[in-house]
Amino acid sequence: EGYVPFALKATRNGEFLATNLVSQADGSSGLFQLFYLKEGSSRRFEKAKELRFLGLSPDGQWLAGGCWQGLHATIWNTKTGEQITELDTDVSTVVAFSNDGSKLATASISEIAVWDTNSWKQLWTVPCASVIGSLVFSPDNRMLAHTMSNNKLQLLDIDSGRHLVTLSTNHDPTYVQHLAFSPNGSMLAMSCGKDKLQVWSLDHLRSQLESLKLAW
Repeated sequence: EGYVPFALKATRNGEFLATNLVSQADGSSGLFQLFYLKEGSSRRFEKAKELRFLGLSPDGQWLAGGCWQGLHATIWNTKTGEQITELDTDVSTVVAFSNDGSKLATASISEIAVWDTNSWKQLWTVPCASVIGSLVFSPDNRMLAHTMSNNKLQLLDIDSGRHLVTLSTNHDPTYVQHLAFSPNGSMLAMSCGKDKLQVWSLDHLRSQLESLKLAW
């Protein structure tokens, strides 16, 4: 139909797979497709053409979308297809669910916010640099990692938004594409560009900071 997948999200139980579709003609998006794998069916979710950044809750209940150069983050109920709410965010909002599904994080060009997924109320917000990058929760849901510039990322306490540590890359990428924690949360990896990958040992970092009484 003239669209290609831009990103994929899947639930751990293997029941749901979501993708955002980008037009081959002009690069616009605005279209998500959710596959109900056990049923062998799918549903499309449409919004403004700037809709691009995709989030899927771990249980498959919620689908979240953020716009490139557009305001708001939109939340849908995946079972009914109904739009549940629009969260008030700044331009170009990246979205990510916590691993237990209890929180949603949004990162725009001016701020990072965390929302309660039961009430969709904002829990806290902190200012951030004007860069669109990656956003990910640690496996234990205690930390949030986000890119704060082209060569720096930051770890925040998930309960308060308190700054824990800033990590700098060994190079100056033009765009940080992905952040990922190891399953036990002891390591954090960052990919950027086409051929660069950097990995931090958070356990080693903590031990170094403990000697300075700066560990989180």
